[in-house]
Amino acid sequence: MGTLAFMHVPKTGGTSLDNLLRTVYGSAYHRVSNGSNLVQRLDGISKTNKDIACISGHFEWGMHRYLHKNVRYVVVLRHPIERLLSLFAFVQTREMHKLHQSSLSMDFARWVDQSEYACFDNDITRFMSGMSDRGIFPRKTQVTSSDFQRAVTNLFKCWSVGDTAHLTRFVQDIADTENWETVPEIPHLLMQPDRLRRSDLPSAVYRQLEKRNTYDMALWSMYQQLRPFRPREEITS
Repeated sequence: MGTLAFMHVPKTGGTSLDNLLRTVYGSAYHRVSNGSNLVQRLDGISKTNKDIACISGHFEWGMHRYLHKNVRYVVVLRHPIERLLSLFAFVQTREMHKLHQSSLSMDFARWVDQSEYACFDNDITRFMSGMSDRGIFPRKTQVTSSDFQRAVTNLFKCWSVGDTAHLTRFVQDIADTENWETVPEIPHLLMQPDRLRRSDLPSAVYRQLEKRNTYDMALWSMYQQLRPFRPREEITS
C-alpha cells in the first residue's frame, strides 16, 4: 500500500498522533518541517529516503505530487471555533510564536479578526482544498465555493478521516488497516482549566465567527453526518 500521509491541520490533536506515528514507524517515519519551500523539502525526502512508510506535517492536500509515491491521506478534523479557541490558548504560552504578542494584547474576538493571516479564515477548507495560503501564512486569497467543493472532493479521497474527540477510535482504525503489532496508547488531550470555551463566547461573537468560517462549518457539519468516515482511497503519484 501507499505511504500513509498524515495531513496535520494545526490544533486538532495532531501532535499526540504525530508522536504515536513516530513510535510505530521508527526510521520509516518522516516529518516535514514547517515553513515555506514545501515542494523542495518533499522532493528531498523522496530522493534521500527509500523507506517512507509514513509522513506527516502541516502540508496541504496535493503533497503526493512532490513525494513521487502513492499516498493514503489521513486527517483529523475539529469543530472550527473550538480549534480557534485552542490556537488562542496555545500561542499565549509560546513566546516565539509570531501571534504570541497579539494574543496577550487583545481579547479573543479582536485577535481572530487579524485578517492578514489565513488561519482565521476557513483554514480547514484551505488545507483540504490544497491552498498554499493556510495556517499562519499570509492570507493571499479568499476561500470560494469552488475551493469548498474541492475540499469536499478531497475529503472523500482520503484513506481515513477522524476528529479530535474520537482520536482513539481513529488510531485503532489505522492500526487495523496497517496491521500494527501493538497499538500505543494515545495521550488524552488536556484542556487548560482556565481557557475560553465556546459557551463563554457572546452570541454575537460566535455568530460572527461562524459567518467568517462558513465553509469550515459546512465541512465539519458534513463530516459529523458521515462519521465514522473511512473512504479508503489511495492517491497515485
